[in-house]
Amino acid sequence: MITTFTYSLTGATESGQANTFASINGKTYHIVRGYKLNDREIWLQIAGTTALRSSDLGANWEVAGSRGIHLAYVNRYFHYQSERADLQLAFVGNTTAGSRFLALWFMKRRFGFSYSDDELARLALFDHKNWKSFRYGTSYLEDFASQDPNKHAVLVDFPSFINQDIAVEFVADLMKPEGDSND
Repeated sequence: MITTFTYSLTGATESGQANTFASINGKTYHIVRGYKLNDREIWLQIAGTTALRSSDLGANWEVAGSRGIHLAYVNRYFHYQSERADLQLAFVGNTTAGSRFLALWFMKRRFGFSYSDDELARLALFDHKNWKSFRYGTSYLEDFASQDPNKHAVLVDFPSFINQDIAVEFVADLMKPEGDSND
């Protein structure tokens, strides 16, 4: 079980921002970055002196890292090799643009797009309305730990992309100027 809490000591940090911590199986960690889906943590980057294990978090969690920095995630949201079409997948980059690039790169591989990585990187730089689109099943996950607006994860609900034509339309719409869509 994960219990998160925020602590702020006025003037103690340069930015004055609060620090977010997690209590996991009786151990306390500083959450560097974290993402929730439906009010449940699905991805955590944490720092602490005590080793974190998957068994501390419960079923479906994976943990990478050793003493110091750990990355913990619910594997069903990061199971990129699955052929199941009903998955929701999260893409976490170092920045929001990086997260968008990872999602596009994955779609390129899954649907056989012929775009170059440079073209995908260019598309990822712009916060097009499609990235928060019910039609395409794409949305952002906010970093609840750092609350940095430049560090969103991208969530793709792949049942929306079960038809390759929808995926092609999504990327084609990203390539159009913002006011140029058919909506």
